[in-house]
Parts: sequence; structure tokens; C-alpha cells
Amino acid sequence: MPGEIEPEQSSRVAVVEDPSREARRVQLTKTLASIQNQALETLESFSPRERQAAAHLRSVCSVLKGYNLEASFSTGDAAFQIDDQQRLIAVSAPALLATQEAARRLVSEGTSNDSSATAAAGEREALSMFLFHEATHVAQRIRAFSAVGHIKSALGLDTLSQIDLVADLRAAHCCSSLQLGSQNVDASAYLSTFSARVRLACELLVRAFPIRGREHKKRRALSLLYTHVVAERALSSGSVLSASLLSEVFEPVYVSVNPTDGALVGVSNDQSLVLLVTDRTKECTSLWDTIGTVRTDESAAILKEIVASLD
Repeated sequence: MPGEIEPEQSSRVAVVEDPSREARRVQLTKTLASIQNQALETLESFSPRERQAAAHLRSVCSVLKGYNLEASFSTGDAAFQIDDQQRLIAVSAPALLATQEAARRLVSEGTSNDSSATAAAGEREALSMFLFHEATHVAQRIRAFSAVGHIKSALGLDTLSQIDLVADLRAAHCCSSLQLGSQNVDASAYLSTFSARVRLACELLVRAFPIRGREHKKRRALSLLYTHVVAERALSSGSVLSASLLSEVFEPVYVSVNPTDGALVGVSNDQSLVLLVTDRTKECTSLWDTIGTVRTDESAAILKEIVASLD
């Protein structure tokens, strides 16, 4: 996935050494700088009211402002390293390359959720999601890779995935703000853009990084897909997209299934919402089998059917 606090780091991502290695690193560095400048310039173009509404973009920009970004093959297991003295953020080049390759696969497979996507635009969008995800971790005060081990030992792998889920969704908000820019957009346009970026986060996660057999990562992918399904249901319902409805869609919900008893369970980040669907053994088994694979359309269709039973 684009950006993990339990990174799919250089030691786990196979990158073939070749003569163009340095050229690729330099190009990635240029792309990161371009994304950084776009984010800062977009936020600056917003009116005070728009800036206030773009809380996640403001948070990311506060992290990126005043730092140089550099793609690096020397971050070890970390997705990024911060040098405050040099005002430098080194971002894992292997993880960036894995994300870039996943974006290329999406476009070549014709499964990109943006029909107008070109290879270059798709790669930039994927790298933007990665960068904003990692910048969100810094805003969450996870500045050093050592923090991952402490969180894992104290709170477990699912807590790591819940933290990553929040970063995924905030990255989707940031990319939505960048795409729509400083303009008067209605709630429907924003929600549609956000939904597409959440779907992209799920697609990149299952393509870019190891997920097979890692149940906490499957739950993260399922949680992303759940947000996408709920957003699409809201868009197609014909209901007024009120502030309360949007708040419910945007709230991170950590979702899992128990195929044995046919239950889907989800708890929102603020624990104000608990989902419970039971007696759907066939659907839950199929969902758990497909989630975390590239069969996202199939997973989404099953999940949509299960969620509909909540009505």
C-alpha cells in the first residue's frame, strides 16, 4: 500500500539493480518535489474558509513545508527518515517504485477507477497518496521507525492497521483537495473524488505490498473497500448529502469478517458506530477469500450486498 507505518520496506520489496537506478531515484525525487509544491500552492490558493475545511491538507502541508524531499535507497526498513538539521525527508525509493509499478499495472489492466487516467497521471496520483500517507504519520507523531515496534508490542498488529487506515483516508482527502483545487464544488463532486481515491488506496495496497496471509492487512483493505462502498451508496441513493451524512461516510471504520459464523463486524474510529451483520456465512467466506487480492470488483460486489442488509 502506499505508505505504511509498518512499511513494505526496502528489505521486503524486490527492486532489480540496473544502470538506471540513480536516474530513477532522481526522477522520483523530482516528482516528490512537484507534488509537495502542488500541495503547498493549492493550500495557499484557498480562501480562509476553504483552508479551514481542508484540515487534512493543512496538516500534511505543515509537515512538508520547509523540508526538501528525496527518494532514497538508504532508509533501511523505514518508509521515510527525517533529518531535522538538514531539513530533509528521505522517502524509501523501493517503496515508491513498488507503488509506481502498482499504478502502472492498474492502468494496463484497465482496472483504474479513473477512466481518463494515463500511465503518467496514474503514477503521480499513486505517489501522491504514498507521500500524503507518510506525511500523515509524521502529523500523528510517528516520526521514527522505532515507534512501529513499540506500537506493535504494546497494542498489536490491528492497531497498526487502524492507524494506517486513518492515514489512507486522510491521504484520499488530500488528493481530492488537490484535484478539485480552489473552486466551489458541491458535496457530490467531492464525495465522488474521495471515493475514487479510497478505491485507489485499496488497489495499490493489494498490488504494491505483501498482504497474503497477513490478516491485519486484509482487514485494512476491507476497511478501505467498505468506505468506498458506503460512499458509492450515498452517491447513488439520491439522498441529500448533508454534513452529518458526509461525516458518517468519512469516519474511519475498521471492518473484519468471521466466515465461520457469517458475521461482518465494524467499529468506527470514534467508536460511535458499530456494524454487525450475521448469518451471511457464504458471502463472508467469499469476501474474506477475495479481499487482499486483485479481484477488487468481486470483493466490492459481495460487500455491497452484505452492507445492503443493514438497511
